[in-house]
Amino acid sequence: MTYEMSERVAAMPHGGLAVAHQVVVDSGLVDRIDDQVRVLKQHRPYHESDHVLNIAYNVLCGGRSLEDIEVRRNDEAFLDALGVEALPDPTTAGDFCRRFSATHLDALQDALNASRVEVWKRQPASFTAATAKLDVDGTLVPSTAECKQGMVMSYNGVWGYHPLVVSLSNTGSRCTWSIDLAIEAPTKGRRPTWAVRSRGAERPGSRASCFEATRTSHRPGS
Repeated sequence: MTYEMSERVAAMPHGGLAVAHQVVVDSGLVDRIDDQVRVLKQHRPYHESDHVLNIAYNVLCGGRSLEDIEVRRNDEAFLDALGVEALPDPTTAGDFCRRFSATHLDALQDALNASRVEVWKRQPASFTAATAKLDVDGTLVPSTAECKQGMVMSYNGVWGYHPLVVSLSNTGSRCTWSIDLAIEAPTKGRRPTWAVRSRGAERPGSRASCFEATRTSHRPGS
């Protein structure tokens, strides 16, 4: 099937992007990222939220690598949906990622958790009356970058990471304070093995934010 459009019509296959971006703005996440995640010394012209959302939206729209950002930033319909004139190019996004440390990641997770609380506060009483149920499980996250620090081969022969994920099963939202990975060093005649470790004890601020989110919107539960 072939579609033809007028020159004055702009369209893209990611119709839900504008709605997702509106939720991000209304929840205050954009401002929280700029206030809490301090990566750039100067903003010329992009802020931290521009970089974070640029990468996130690229993945949301099916992007597999930073190079796919080039397709998005040259799509007028994509830019119109976000209400912006330009986006960071893949090279600039890569430079931002290289500056992004574990401390910045912790700050970003705290901003996400705080914004999640604001969203849950707007839910009806039926939502807050439910019992909060937390799912805790490990998962395999494959990667094509076999030389990245911390990666080893999993039991099924796939290179990647093995994070511990804690999520609120009521909504599917992830409480990111407990994601981490530790790898046991290999010994003679023995391959390296996975050892999942929670960072909750190391990051009490983020852990408290996650539990505050569940406490605000749900009765204590299992």
